[in-house]
Amino acid sequence: STPVNLLNQSKQKREKVSDSLFIRDGPEKTPQLQIRPSSINMFSNQTSYSRTNPYINVSNSPQRINEEVVIQFLKLIMDIELKIEKLKIDLAKRVDFNIGDAFQVFENTHHNFITQSDLQKGLNALDIYPNYYEIILLMKKYSLNDDDSLSYSDLFDMLTPFCREYRSMIEERQSMNTFTHYNKGEIFLNTTKGCLVNLLKFIIETENVIERERERLNKIYTFN
Repeated sequence: STPVNLLNQSKQKREKVSDSLFIRDGPEKTPQLQIRPSSINMFSNQTSYSRTNPYINVSNSPQRINEEVVIQFLKLIMDIELKIEKLKIDLAKRVDFNIGDAFQVFENTHHNFITQSDLQKGLNALDIYPNYYEIILLMKKYSLNDDDSLSYSDLFDMLTPFCREYRSMIEERQSMNTFTHYNKGEIFLNTTKGCLVNLLKFIIETENVIERERERLNKIYTFN
């Protein structure tokens, strides 16, 4: 199956996300998205949540404390997702970027899916060196079928903005690679590779942050 067919076959599986928050005057208008510099390290100095958590200025009611902690956790996720969307839009603006070539950076077995080993090798080719735990987190976040592999559609969702204009623009792009043997790390222009690397590094870093905060949240003795 061609990448286009693979994408079309799994389109219905992807969740339809509204892009009403974005400017609709054409793909050149980029949403003005910001992330608070301190948000990623919001709880970095805390060994565990407690009723004396300095980030929570509320009564000692366990229920109220739980509510405030969850709210701050959700705000952290929203800030991170907005920044990821901005990085995806920066990548989408690169005219040589397309999912067909991106898929070839990672897929090594010619079985039309990306294994954990494939993902590790592809990231290494881009000079990104995550550990085993970080690879597992990426698989867990983006594998639609939760089967320890990424499909063409999964990678599409991983690298493509929710904004409909940019999403459609990338869907229409064809693979620009015509060589059977190539250096996977050099398949895109250097500026495009830089955008791709920035996006992937940020996803890995922040997924680590979210997982740590998720674990801490579940250690609160009153949290259910």
